[in-house]
Amino acid sequence: WARAYVRKYERELGLSAGELTTGTFSVSEPHPGLKLIAFIREFQGLPVKGAFLHIFLAEQDDKSYRLSEIINNSYGPIKINRADASLADDQALAATGLENVSITNKMQLIQPTLAADGRYEFVHATEFKIKSDATDELFTVTLANADATIHEAYSNHVFAKQQVQAETFQRSYILKDQSARPLQFATVSVG
Repeated sequence: WARAYVRKYERELGLSAGELTTGTFSVSEPHPGLKLIAFIREFQGLPVKGAFLHIFLAEQDDKSYRLSEIINNSYGPIKINRADASLADDQALAATGLENVSITNKMQLIQPTLAADGRYEFVHATEFKIKSDATDELFTVTLANADATIHEAYSNHVFAKQQVQAETFQRSYILKDQSARPLQFATVSVG
C-alpha cells in the first residue's frame, strides 16, 4: 500500500517509488494504534545520507487504518553530474590528517550539501569509520569521492562538558536551558 501511495504522489513528494529501499524498510508501532512505515531513500542504488520517508497510519475504531501523517525528508529531486569512483583507503587517511588510525568500515553513499542559495547539491561520497590505534576513539568521516573534501566528521568522544537542566512532564522532558549543540552522547542523571 505504501509504495502504491508514493507512486500516486511522486510529483508532490519529489521522489519516485523506485528510489525507496526495496528490501530495507521497517514497519513498527511506536504507540498503540499507530503504525509507522519507514523507508530509506536511495539514488542510483546508493543510500542518500539522512534521506527518509515516514508514513504514519492511525488505527480506526473498526480496526482499519487511515493515513495520519507523512514526514518527507527525501531532499526532493536529485541530480548528480557524474559518478566518481570510491576513494582508496590511503587517500582517505591522507585527507583526514589523522595519524595512528585504521579504517574499520566504509560505505558508498550520496551526500547532500546545502548550497548558499538554499538548494541541496549532491555528490557521490564515502563514509569511513576510522579507529584510533591507541584509544577506543572512533571517527566517522564522509569524504567526496571526486576530490576527497571532508563533508562531515565527528568522533564518539566529546571533549566538552555541558550541563543542561530539564524537568519532566508526564513522559516528556522540558529543557530549562537552550542547547545549541547536539546531545547525542549525553548522560542523564536524576537529582
